[in-house]
Amino acid sequence: MRYLAKIINITRLPNGKYVAICEVHDTIEYSNKAVEIINEKGEKEKIYPSIASGKIATVTLEFSRKPTAKQIKAKLDKIVKQWREQAKTPTTL
Repeated sequence: MRYLAKIINITRLPNGKYVAICEVHDTIEYSNKAVEIINEKGEKEKIYPSIASGKIATVTLEFSRKPTAKQIKAKLDKIVKQWREQAKTPTTL
């Protein structure tokens, strides 16, 4: 899973827990499978749809001990996966 993430800050709270603030951009990943569509001219065309959610957000993660980069990435992967699942499901008004 690809997305852009930047760890802004890791802080220790008075209660002993750690908080990591990260900026996440999930706007860059495209599918490897082509999808055939019919364009405005009525011609068949292959496109590679985006599988990213299109979200850009600042995320706060909480840990009981000082987190490693691997632990932060694992939590961010879960969040981005959730965003992509939500982006797949159509919303009705």
